[in-house]
Amino acid sequence: MTTLLLSHTATAQRTPELQLDRDVAVHLGKRLLMQRLATCLPLLVVDAAVIAGLIATAIFLCGAPAAISASPLGIVTAASLGWVLVLVSYQLYPAFGLNPALELKRFTSASTIATSLLAIAIFGFTPFEFRSVLMLGMLWLGSVVLLPSARYLARRQLGRSAWWGIRCIVVGDSAIEYFNSQSPRQLAQLGCRVIGYVRCPNLYWEEHEADDEGLEYLGPTSELHDICRGVDAPSLLVADDQSEFSEEAMGQIGLHIPRIERLEFSAAGYSQDRCPGLAPASHIENGLLQPGNMLLKRALDVFAVVAMFPVLLPLLAVIAASIKLTSAGPVFYRHRRIGRYGREIEVWKFRTMVQNADKVLEVYLAENPQLRHEWERDHKLKRDPRVTRVGVFLRKTSLDELPQLINVLVGDMSLVGPRPIVTAEIEKYAEAYPLYIAVQPGLTGLWQVSGRNNTTYERRIQLDRRYVSTWSVWLDCYILTRTIKTVAFCEGAY
Repeated sequence: MTTLLLSHTATAQRTPELQLDRDVAVHLGKRLLMQRLATCLPLLVVDAAVIAGLIATAIFLCGAPAAISASPLGIVTAASLGWVLVLVSYQLYPAFGLNPALELKRFTSASTIATSLLAIAIFGFTPFEFRSVLMLGMLWLGSVVLLPSARYLARRQLGRSAWWGIRCIVVGDSAIEYFNSQSPRQLAQLGCRVIGYVRCPNLYWEEHEADDEGLEYLGPTSELHDICRGVDAPSLLVADDQSEFSEEAMGQIGLHIPRIERLEFSAAGYSQDRCPGLAPASHIENGLLQPGNMLLKRALDVFAVVAMFPVLLPLLAVIAASIKLTSAGPVFYRHRRIGRYGREIEVWKFRTMVQNADKVLEVYLAENPQLRHEWERDHKLKRDPRVTRVGVFLRKTSLDELPQLINVLVGDMSLVGPRPIVTAEIEKYAEAYPLYIAVQPGLTGLWQVSGRNNTTYERRIQLDRRYVSTWSVWLDCYILTRTIKTVAFCEGAY
């Protein structure tokens, strides 16, 4: 049996002699290669099929430019292969554990480059034709929309298959806590098959491991090599707080386990590797605290709202008429919430409750004291007696929040951000409250597309912290696209 000593004190006294167990190293190396191929190839086939279909459709609708009219099939094949090579250059395969927002950014960038290269190839050999411009425009727009959509659907389907993804073992308390809080289904869709975790030998853990819920305890770190080989896990996810993994110990691990990734968990911002001069370092960056990013986010909000208003106006009129005809009272409802910098704002919504809602709630909770805990915990009730018949539909589809576009337009809110809270919820946010008021609340957010009311309030706070700490324009784009699915399927809404 291969053993590996990872005692921090021991490695501090002397550098352990590096020893190579060829059988373990070769076995895990082969496992990683096979798992990467199994993860990569289905995604590659899906992307190639989408690209070929897009090019063929664009040629059919717009007509083939003179440069490709002689051999359209060969050109479609060559263009599809070239496009896929651009995707490969943007590290979209095997896409193991790739952040969805980063994946969306890479797809958009790769599609832009591929379309540009195709334009150079077409206009470099033929005279200018408007149909060529139209075809290229269709290709770019179609690829930006369909490639991420096809990738999402492929991940959902492949995540159900046990053979797809890379098998990993977790080391470190913060990493264990993080992965225990994640949905196994969502991790599988990212290609991350977390088999279990290991810990440094400790009498306490030996006595209490059986009581742990969540990830499976696989054994002590001293038997790490044999554990990885036994469960065919060629990848190790090590928390940055795992002090037992010294540089010397990490060197010996790297001789046998082909993929080791250190995970950094920080609420202060998004950490990226840097190399100033010859000294490696890391930096913390909060994009939402930078004026340039805030100006860009505001510009995108205004542009999107102005573009959506003509389309949404008939829907808003129908909803307003339905509310007015089915219940007494005003069409709109305004409620005071906490905005950026702790300033109180009035948030607009379609009225979904009866007029004497507070009294109705007081009577209902008095008659049903077992529901008071649910109200005090979430400030929501699954079966709220105050909600009208039209209000039930509006809340289920989240259409009651459409008037908040007015708040976005005047600058009180953003399209994406933490959901606005009331004064009574400040205490629940505790140390996370300064992060919440550092940004504008949003019409939708990471919490809405990650389970919404099906999650706990603590999980909501964690997601708000993560959004503020890791913000990017692409994260906003990802959340907006996921919001369409969330609203369409009424996920977590009541």
